[in-house]
This record gives sequence, structure tokens and C-alpha cells, in this order.
Amino acid sequence: MDSFPDKIIRNTHGTVRININFSANESGIAIATMDGSGDMRKHLCGHVRIGFEPQTLIVEAIQGHFGRKNNIDQVNAVLGKPWANYALELAEQHARQCGLQRVKIASPRTNYWFNHPQVLKKVKDFEWEYAEVTDANEKEALQRQILGFYAIIAKKMGYKKQGDYYVKEL
Repeated sequence: MDSFPDKIIRNTHGTVRININFSANESGIAIATMDGSGDMRKHLCGHVRIGFEPQTLIVEAIQGHFGRKNNIDQVNAVLGKPWANYALELAEQHARQCGLQRVKIASPRTNYWFNHPQVLKKVKDFEWEYAEVTDANEKEALQRQILGFYAIIAKKMGYKKQGDYYVKEL
């Protein structure tokens, strides 16, 4: 993945940087989309976490960052489309350039965060922390939202459901 290009997009809406970085949980590599400030901890909007099988790029997770709606709206305006679609398009283009034959998006049901969703909870004035959702109804509602998010992205980008994956031949 050293060949994946850093990308900086600037226009009247702002600046966005997309690059490879290291992540935890689903895979060791992620495509990060953030606003142009350069402080990833404060402005990271999301990851498309990736891995590999022979001839295949695996998207292991598409993860936005809760509580960053203003940043995500700005990033989407700069990119002219939702950040996740843009990052997935870049991953597909790079996979094609590297000679891979397909991209597979894993079902969110295999994702740690799907099974342990978290939300931002207010602790004190101006102090927030992530907490795992324990209410069964709230957890089920979040999981339905995540499943819908993946299904919409996959359909709009030409992927077909095959078992636990959405698959697109390049």
C-alpha cells in the first residue's frame, strides 16, 4: 500500500486530505478522510478499513466518527459526494491499478463496532466520552442504520451481495 497516493483536495468549501494510516481492530491499514487542518485526532471523519486476499481488496469496515457531523458535512461538500463513496472509489481505482480483480465489502455484522456500538455521552459541561450502547432497542436501531448504510453504498456503487460480502469485479 506504499503506492497509495496521499491526496489533498482544495476548493471553496475547504480542504480534505485522504491518506493511508494505521488503524486498530479490523485491519492494519485504513484510508482516512479528514478535513485539511492536519490534526487527525480532532478532525478525522472516517475510515474505509482494508485488507487483502489473493487478487482481492477486502473492505473490512466503513466507519464514520460519531460526533463529527459538521466535519463530515464539510468534507462531503469538498469532495462533491459522501466521503465513504469517495474513499471507496479511490480504493477501487488503486486496486485496479495494482492488478487486483475484485473488491469485497464485508458485512458489517463481522465488524467489532457493529456488535459493540458506541455513542458519545456527555459526562460534564464540555466533557464527552464514548460509551457502549447497552439498551437493546437503541443497539438494534443503530445496527439497522449500519446495515442500511452498507447496503445503500454497495448498491449505488455496483456491488452484488454474495454471502457475507458485497462483491464487485474490477
